[in-house]
Amino acid sequence: EARTAGGLNHPNIVQVYTIGEAEGTHYIAQEYVQGINLSQYLQRKGPPDLRITLHVMRQVTQALKAAGDARIIHRDIKPENILITRKGVVKVTDFGLARLAQSERVNLTQDGITMGTPLYMSPEQINGRDLDARTDIYSFGVTCYHLLAGRPPFRGETAMSLAVKHVNERPASLERIRPDLPPALCRIIEKMMAKSPAERYPDAGTVLEELRKLSAGIDQELSTSGLKRLARLVSGRRAMQGPADGLLRRPVWQQITLLAAACLVVAAAGAGIGWMMRPPDPLTVKTEKMTSEPPADSVIDQYFRAMKLENDEKAWLAVANYFPNET
Repeated sequence: EARTAGGLNHPNIVQVYTIGEAEGTHYIAQEYVQGINLSQYLQRKGPPDLRITLHVMRQVTQALKAAGDARIIHRDIKPENILITRKGVVKVTDFGLARLAQSERVNLTQDGITMGTPLYMSPEQINGRDLDARTDIYSFGVTCYHLLAGRPPFRGETAMSLAVKHVNERPASLERIRPDLPPALCRIIEKMMAKSPAERYPDAGTVLEELRKLSAGIDQELSTSGLKRLARLVSGRRAMQGPADGLLRRPVWQQITLLAAACLVVAAAGAGIGWMMRPPDPLTVKTEKMTSEPPADSVIDQYFRAMKLENDEKAWLAVANYFPNET
């Protein structure tokens, strides 16, 4: 099974370098990942925002697609096995339970032996049935639910009680718990968690396509809403009242006065933004220090950090290196 995992070479999968034995102890040498796992992230920061969630989901799904293309099933997808590097790259680890699909199983994973973590196991895995890539889709759906709801969909005092709930009960609606989320995202996760494998997505590649479509729509929506918020901020109005209906009813001299005042407000706001985004004084702030800082919380923050440094090549490369999958 270690050799099986070692055959996977993908940027979103922790690489297995070699296996061996030393003085009677068997070992697996794997890639070292500097960062934290998804469970630790949740404990420290709570549920992430929508952009980070989609970033994690896309990269894990890419890992599952690569494993599925190699006909390898992970069988233990959970937050502890999803690592986030200091550069924001997401990697799936611990293929210790992995096996080739439809291949002869070793004793540890023979029929009738249920391996995995009860909080995230699929119903067919609990029942000891034959597994395919859709079991990983279920476990990742449960992981995504936990990521967004801040708790797993099922709780129990024993492994058996948890197993029964995975087989028989429906989780509370994620859309009801998080009404701020796009309904399409909640539906994707709900389909990933379908009790019957036939009702889930057939493979990780299909999930990835759904996430890419959703991400494209959300990026456009967030950009539009961001422009609207900026417009309201600059104009000083809380909401648009219509196509300048109040302004057009005023006398011409009042319209001109108001337009001149608006121009002054815009100019002042532009000057203020320009002042805040000015490059730092090289005599007081060392460029090397800023470009060696940990990654920003989002690609937008990293982008503005680079803008402050103007023509510093390292700062712009940091945007691409820390957020390689962000358009």
